This record gives sequence, structure tokens and C-alpha cells, in this order.
Amino acid sequence: MRSVSSGNYMDGRNPEHVGIQVYLSKPRTTNLKYFNWEFIELLDGTFNIKSLSSGLYLDGRHKGVGDGIHVQILDKTADEASTSDYFKWRLQEHVFEGETRCSIQSVSSELYLDG
Repeated sequence: MRSVSSGNYMDGRNPEHVGIQVYLSKPRTTNLKYFNWEFIELLDGTFNIKSLSSGLYLDGRHKGVGDGIHVQILDKTADEASTSDYFKWRLQEHVFEGETRCSIQSVSSELYLDG
């Protein structure tokens, strides 16, 4: 996933990096596997977001957590991630500078990813 505002990529890290805040990396030409994410559509129309490099799920935290760096990647089973609002995300399409883009909003905290 690439931020339109900064041009940085969300880094999914390695499996041993569980519970760590999500890191934004500058574009690069090596170790691109860390930038691969899977969007898993759930029955309620929301998505789980899973790092392909670490197998960890993106955690949107609780309501009232406030602005700042709070998003983490955590080790959950597919069943745990699909039933917990902390791991559910909404995608909202909109047009930005003439291009169709998506905003990504946490179901649990109602905050948006901001790169």
C-alpha cells in the first residue's frame, strides 16, 4: 500500500515483528516483499488487511485512541481477525487530483490510515 500524500509504502515486516507499530518506508528497489498486503473481503463488506511478508493482520485499535501512530500488526488466526472489529477496515473510493483513490478507515477506532 502506498500513501498518495507521502509516497511512502506501508511495511508489513517479518513474522517476529508482531505488535510493532506499522512502519512507512520510502520507495526502494529491494526487499519489495514487505510492501505486499492482502485485502480479504468479509461477509459484512469490510476487509481484513494482512501482510504477505509477515502473515500479520493490521490492527485499527480502539475508539478514542486519538490521532498519532497507533496502528499495529498482530498475529491472529483468520477466524479471530474476521470476527473482531479491531481488524476490520472500510474502503472508501473518492477522486483525488483526477484519480480514483481509496481511503482506509478502521471499523473499531473510526480513524483513517494516514501516510
